[in-house]
Amino acid sequence: MSLDVERFASLFQQAYADARWPPPFAKSTGRPEVLRRAVIQSLELGIDESELARIRRVLGSLIIGQAAEKAFESIYGETMQTTEVRLEDDRAQRSDADFILRNGANRPLYRMNIKLHGSQFRKAKEQVGLDPADCFPLATYKIAAALEKQNVGHLPYLFIVVTVPGLRAEEIGSSLPEHVSAGVVLGKRLITSGKRDLEERFIAAHERTDPAFYAGVAERLRSGRWFIFSARRAEILMKDKLFERVFALRQPGFNRAFKNAEIDMHLSFSKDTTTLRDFLERSASLSSSQLYSMIERGTI
Repeated sequence: MSLDVERFASLFQQAYADARWPPPFAKSTGRPEVLRRAVIQSLELGIDESELARIRRVLGSLIIGQAAEKAFESIYGETMQTTEVRLEDDRAQRSDADFILRNGANRPLYRMNIKLHGSQFRKAKEQVGLDPADCFPLATYKIAAALEKQNVGHLPYLFIVVTVPGLRAEEIGSSLPEHVSAGVVLGKRLITSGKRDLEERFIAAHERTDPAFYAGVAERLRSGRWFIFSARRAEILMKDKLFERVFALRQPGFNRAFKNAEIDMHLSFSKDTTTLRDFLERSASLSSSQLYSMIERGTI
């Protein structure tokens, strides 16, 4: 695969325009030229197609996650008639989509996990008794982790699911130009630290040159169906429907048949969740104590 060295170098410089370059370029004199020479030398090794496909999925997932944040803030502001709201990234290890919703006074309202549901579970009816279009999975460990964070932080924990049929990380990542996706592969090969930061910086730099692409992804998400439920409700449902909805517990040899698969609780959009707009409209007419009590009892 070929890569336009000049476009890559330009994107790299834009990505780190407001920050210290990562090593080994941080202390180099004449950094742009040092970067170009390093790129040309590294390109002689080629770019592995499997690694490029993996990076496209990673970047696609990153773009979708960021677009979902923007879409949620837009829906929240529109429904609650306020612009004084923001999502604060609270992923200590950047391993999960964990956020804190804050109001204009910087007061934390909820801890939240925003999940994209794009692919249907085709055997849902057979295995967990739900229609494929009405079913989505939630890893059981995420329910436990959410309740632990709620108890430690004394902040209600909510799961938000947005379903957009057909929207997949692979599709979005494959739509990126080569100097972005292949550039990330090459950039991560060249630097010795800050590799996750490089992914985010390249996406941010590309968004400044092609905002319409990112706005299009955000609009697809904003037009999707949004649902919400509390971690407490997920726990109650899981305990009540453990063997009915957690297929892995009824499947002999599950770990052998589905290597690296998570043990999922399957929930119903229509029976187990509330639409996001209904929740927001209801929350506008309730006191904080009333709303938090409903969340803690698992009625939301």
